[in-house]
Amino acid sequence: SRNQLLTSLASKVLFLNNPWSIHPMAMQARKSLNQKTNSYKDYIDFLKTFKTQKETEINDCLNAINQYAIIIENDFSIKDIETIRYNRLIDKMLWTKGLPR
Repeated sequence: SRNQLLTSLASKVLFLNNPWSIHPMAMQARKSLNQKTNSYKDYIDFLKTFKTQKETEINDCLNAINQYAIIIENDFSIKDIETIRYNRLIDKMLWTKGLPR
């Protein structure tokens, strides 16, 4: 770890255990939120703002894929899969926005 705080790695491992509540904090996501710190608390604060600002876009995306996602998800018995889908969409939106151009 070269004396680095492994917040990003920890958030990804915890996300695998609890995808309903934990949001993975990738460097690209932090970059897209203009977050300078490596603090998970700061990340959640930035994330809340992002969700509020992009609520319409997020819902439009989820509505567009809903009929296809249901077909795939019907084969699995996962509680509250809609929350997982919502959280993953936000993660992917932030991740791709933060990629180098």
